[in-house]
Parts: sequence; C-alpha cells; structure tokens
Amino acid sequence: MKPLNTVFISTLFLLFSCNDDDSNPDSGTKNQFVGNWELLRYETIDTSDSPESPIGETSIQWTFSSDLSFQGSTQNNEFDGEYSLDGNKVKFTKFSFTQVSQTEWGELFFMTIGESTQGSISSMEYSIAVDTLFLKYNEVIRMVWVSK
Repeated sequence: MKPLNTVFISTLFLLFSCNDDDSNPDSGTKNQFVGNWELLRYETIDTSDSPESPIGETSIQWTFSSDLSFQGSTQNNEFDGEYSLDGNKVKFTKFSFTQVSQTEWGELFFMTIGESTQGSISSMEYSIAVDTLFLKYNEVIRMVWVSK
C-alpha cells in the first residue's frame, strides 16, 4: 500500500508543480520584449553603415507593456498603440502619433514604421540579444534598440 501512495503523491506533485509558463513557449520572449527601449542606431546588415542618433538630439524612446500596448516619443512627437508577437514578428495592430514637424532622426523613425506597413498593420522581424532589441524592417536594414 505504501508504494501505491508514493506513486499517487508523486503524480499529484508533478501535475501541480507545472506553471502556466511551461505551456506558453513565447512567454520568455514576451517578457524580454516588455520594457523601455532607446533607439541606438540603424544598421545595414551587409555593410558597416550604421547611422546613430545625431548629437544633441533627444533619443527616441519606446516602451512595450505586458498588456500588449506601447507608447513612445521622438524629440517632437509622441506615439502609442497596440502590438502582438507572432513567432519572430512583432505586429503593430494600432499606431497613432502626434504630428508636429519632425527632426531628421524622428522622420527616419516614422518612415521606417511606414515602410514596414502592409495594409493597416506594420510588421517587423525581431530578435533580442541580452539587452539589445533588433527590429528588421526590410531585407538588409534594422533598427537597434538598447534596454533602458
């Protein structure tokens, strides 16, 4: 009778010791994605061309929340919206922004968002390495963001 109790208790322990994160392989990636990011530079993947934020200009900030919303700012404008993660893609399902004249760096950011838009949804490939977020918006160019 003791071996049967031991097996029963062991089975219960195994069943209840698993948490919800085990059933969702994307939860680790989502947890890495959530947070405050600052645009460091643009990279052309196959060359050494890497334009960085102009000296003296306010950096572009982007905050992703766990409720799948985001908000951010350039030097002159603010933006917000909603996103979803699908495999290695981030989709911006809603994107709105203020429309004040933009600096060159801010203009490049908004052009990038526009370039990655198909229909009404903007989508980019992403990857995360330690505290760096890479958002690839065409075949050879990506934005490089650092965690803040």
